[in-house]
Amino acid sequence: ILTVLGIAIVVWVLPQIINWAFINAVWTGPDRTVCTTASQGGIQPDGWTGACWAFVNAKFGQFMFGTYPIEERWRPILVAVLFVALLVPMLIPRVPRKGLNALLLFVALPVV
Repeated sequence: ILTVLGIAIVVWVLPQIINWAFINAVWTGPDRTVCTTASQGGIQPDGWTGACWAFVNAKFGQFMFGTYPIEERWRPILVAVLFVALLVPMLIPRVPRKGLNALLLFVALPVV
């Protein structure tokens, strides 16, 4: 019964999500008015709903780094790259020297 209920929920919700996220979405635009309705001072008809990917694209750096200074963003990027570079060998069963890799991942990386 739970499987049928879960499938019914997915069949009911998924088309609405696809419609909102892709079909009715605004992909490009110079400012926020491309994503606002006419009553809000924008160009979309009243009652319009859709994802505003133009806003996400414009604010992507802020979503990823917050208010971290732009000239210093190389630091969290470096840490993320090091984390992935040290984590991937830990997930592969036949990679040698897992002890050294674990030491670097759990001791050295947090110091960086």
